[in-house]
Amino acid sequence: MSISESPRLASILTLSLVLMSPSIVAAADRCAADLQKEYGKYYACALKAQSRATQNGSGPDLRRCRASLEKKISRLTQKYGPDCVVENPLAIVDIADECVQEITDITTGIEPAPGPDDVSVCSNGMTASNVLARPRLAAKTPPEVEAMSLTPLGNGRARFDVTFAETRAGQCLPTKIPVLSGDRREIELVSENGRRTFSSEISIESKEWQRYSRELAKASTASGPDSVPVFDGRVQRDRGVDPTGPLTFLSDEAIARPVALPLKPAIAPGIVDPERTLMVKNVLVVEDPVRTFDPCGPGGNPMGTPMGPWTFGYLMEEMVNQPSSGILPADFVLEWMDQWTTVQSANGQTIPARVAMQDFIDRWLDESAVNGAPPGQLDLSIAPFRLMAIVNRVDLRENASYGGGNCGEGRFVFGLLNTDSCQPVPFTVIFEYGVNMNTCSSCKAYASDWLDLQNHPMGSPNYLDGLEALTHVFTDRNTNPGKPNGSSINQIRTNENALNPLWELREFNLENSGLLSHVTAKQNPIQALNNTTALESWVSTELTSICAATHTVPDTFAGSPFLAAHVPYNAGDFFDFPGSTASIQNLCARFELSLNSCSGCHARETNTFFTHVGAAGTRQLGQPAALSGFLTGAAGPNPVADPVGVNAPRTFNDLARRQIDLWAAANVPCLPAMAFQPLRGVH
Repeated sequence: MSISESPRLASILTLSLVLMSPSIVAAADRCAADLQKEYGKYYACALKAQSRATQNGSGPDLRRCRASLEKKISRLTQKYGPDCVVENPLAIVDIADECVQEITDITTGIEPAPGPDDVSVCSNGMTASNVLARPRLAAKTPPEVEAMSLTPLGNGRARFDVTFAETRAGQCLPTKIPVLSGDRREIELVSENGRRTFSSEISIESKEWQRYSRELAKASTASGPDSVPVFDGRVQRDRGVDPTGPLTFLSDEAIARPVALPLKPAIAPGIVDPERTLMVKNVLVVEDPVRTFDPCGPGGNPMGTPMGPWTFGYLMEEMVNQPSSGILPADFVLEWMDQWTTVQSANGQTIPARVAMQDFIDRWLDESAVNGAPPGQLDLSIAPFRLMAIVNRVDLRENASYGGGNCGEGRFVFGLLNTDSCQPVPFTVIFEYGVNMNTCSSCKAYASDWLDLQNHPMGSPNYLDGLEALTHVFTDRNTNPGKPNGSSINQIRTNENALNPLWELREFNLENSGLLSHVTAKQNPIQALNNTTALESWVSTELTSICAATHTVPDTFAGSPFLAAHVPYNAGDFFDFPGSTASIQNLCARFELSLNSCSGCHARETNTFFTHVGAAGTRQLGQPAALSGFLTGAAGPNPVADPVGVNAPRTFNDLARRQIDLWAAANVPCLPAMAFQPLRGVH
């Protein structure tokens, strides 16, 4: 395809002029001039990579180009001082990467060449790739909605208006935006005169709008004034607000004027029972005799059903999917556990062995042999793991309004047992599954099913059957055919000091080999970088994104490993850097970086003693797992004093935040759900 044949491709290529333009730098000084040169070199490198990729019929690999630019930016910062680069210097590169990828998609035929409405010119004259043309990208970082309203028109019709906030870098809005209202029912939002407000005429007689109004009315009646906590990210503000009232105009269309729709409905958390819908840890569930198994029941005797649907063995057997992978489930688990017994490496770092794991492996092998297993083979039906909780993380869903997205995660939390003493040890294993639903209506139905569980008594047959049906959605084989082994597992995380006095977090991914492999701990810089100028240098390039909690900790920075391969940590750990108290923005960045790291969230930043579920990662038989103050909002841990000494105490109450979110996920109609901003955390 020639450039002349694709108006969009021609528009994209004009970005090279932007990269060389003085408008991307604060001042035309020596640093700015050098930075412009480096951007130009990057774009040239990226286009060469794109050319090679087109010849190979693949996507461009821009890692070498980006690593070189990061190194040059670091040198410029060292040469001219930290004030040299005030803005995020890689933001414009993110746009370039989008454009280069689109060039590849168009020229290789992966995507058809879009029409002229798919690309527009930003107010500053910069032509850029439209994020809305990429559903998967829009699902993660959708345009921010500033306001929404409905104007009744009579006969069950209304005009829906949505105003977008000032666009982020690269998110230039087209004049028409197709959004999904329900399963692939597309509505076209149209903007007049290039403004940020888009409109469409819709029906408000649908069941979802009627349910929304009905549920809002019930929630507001059941809640008192000032009963709704307000959250800023994961932090709860001290003051509450009144609950959102019902949408009265749905029954009184004489109100022919715009009525504002809430971007985030204010719902009192008490409307949702977290113990039945979000953090299921009641012993009637985690010790259910039909679905769970515990090798250390009363008197040290096994109890439950081996390989029941909520057992460690069943989950591993489904994950390996032997008919598809050809891997024996027992070998799959042994291969995973063996990774503690030898030195591992990831992202240029060495992970020391924790050889005490061999004791647990040998004990399990001995018990397996007694149970009739072949020599050297684990019997998964007697796995030494005790179920502690089943967790609904629909709050981690993406935005499905633009055609991509998922419905968050479902999790199982287990604790390791010493079967010699039949005592739990401080070692948690968390199975974190993706929920493979990418339409708003399917995710709404899934969230509604979770919410419906609170209508059944805890432990009743209806409750247990309903919960089991929900867990099969993500635990079973072939629930996500596009991922290794057809499994929906996103990652497995462990947190323990049973093998070594120093607590350690590890993360594992299911690879294309069909096996679990040790990988980096996402969003956690290498612990040795804490309180260093190297960490400060990276933070200075990402201040805005870190404060917004939209950052991604990179594998490398300035040519050196940056993302941690594992996380050894202590109870008082948190992330800090020189100059963290120099400005409000620096304080904000320090807090969000630390909170979203594994070690900060599990230690001093939230006043947590290593684990959020289970007392030091354990649960005694017949007792529910304890929860951290970060989850419950309990006094004592809360409010949490800022660890660097500034007067900024913070209260966490994450289950309350999730309660409000679950209600919204189940009840907000798909069209106004386009205002949903995904949570960019890993916890």
